[in-house]
Amino acid sequence: MLSDDEFFAFSGLRSAIAKLNTDPEVLGCVGRCLYFFVDQGRFLLKDAYREWVPFSDAAATQLIRLDEDLPPRKTHMAHYAVMRSEAWVEIMENAYRQTFSSAYTYERLVNLQRSILGRTVILEHLLWFRSMENRNISVNVVGGPGFLAWALDSKYATEVAQYRTIAKDLLLEGGVAPGDAETFERRFFEVGVQKTLERKSKLRKRFRDKYREKLLQWSPKRLRLFVKRHLPARALSFSGWEGYGIDGVCESLLARQTQFERAEVERVRDLALETAASVERHGVQNHDR
Repeated sequence: MLSDDEFFAFSGLRSAIAKLNTDPEVLGCVGRCLYFFVDQGRFLLKDAYREWVPFSDAAATQLIRLDEDLPPRKTHMAHYAVMRSEAWVEIMENAYRQTFSSAYTYERLVNLQRSILGRTVILEHLLWFRSMENRNISVNVVGGPGFLAWALDSKYATEVAQYRTIAKDLLLEGGVAPGDAETFERRFFEVGVQKTLERKSKLRKRFRDKYREKLLQWSPKRLRLFVKRHLPARALSFSGWEGYGIDGVCESLLARQTQFERAEVERVRDLALETAASVERHGVQNHDR
C-alpha cells in the first residue's frame, strides 16, 4: 500500500511475488526504499530505512515473532509490505475498524497483526520510492496529534483504552494464551510509549527538531537555497534536505548488493522533474523543495 506520491519499482514487485510464490512460509515482503525530491531543478535521492531489522531464522513461531518485534525490540514496518491477499485484507480491516484521533495508531496495529499471522522478510531489492516533496498527511491534513501526544493526553484516555482492548483482542483471537497476551499488549502499548518517549527526549533529537523547524520557517529563502546548493549533502541531514544524485545512489546500492534497475530510477527522475516544472509554470507552492 503506497500513497499517491509514491512509486513501486516493477522489478521489486516481481522479486516480491517470486518470493511469495516459492516460499509458502512467508506472509509478505518488504524491500529497499529510496526517498526522492527535486531541489532547484536537481533530482535528488536518499537511501531509506536501512535501520530495519529482519526476523531471525528462529522466528517461525508466533511467540518468537512477537518477542522479536514488540518493544523494546523492533524489526521492520509491515505497512508497505507486498502481502498475500487474504492476510492483507484481514490486517487492514482489523487495523482500521475504529477511528482514532492520531493517524499513527494504525501502522502499529498492522505491525502487531503481521507478527501474529506470519513472518515478513526484507528483500535486498529496490521495491519503492517515497516522495519527500509533500509534508506528512497524517499531521497536515488529518490534523491529529502524533502517537506520543495522543497516548499521554488524558483527553484521549477513552480512545487509548479502546485501542489497547483492540490490541489484546487481536492477540487472543490470533491464538495467543491469555497470560502471554497481557504481557505482549503491555509491551505493545506501555513499553512502546516508553521507548518513543526516550527517543523523543534525547537532547540531540530535541535540538535537531527545534532547529530544523525554526530554520525551515524563518530563514530567508535565498539563504535556504544557497545552503542547500553549496553545503555537502551529509551536512544537511538535520534539515531534511539531504540528497544525492543518481550516480552516487546507484553506486551505493551496488555496494550494498541491492538489486535494482537503473531505468526505473531514471523513470521516477523524469516524472519528478516533469512535475516540478509543471508546478513552477503554474506557480503552485511546493514548500521550497
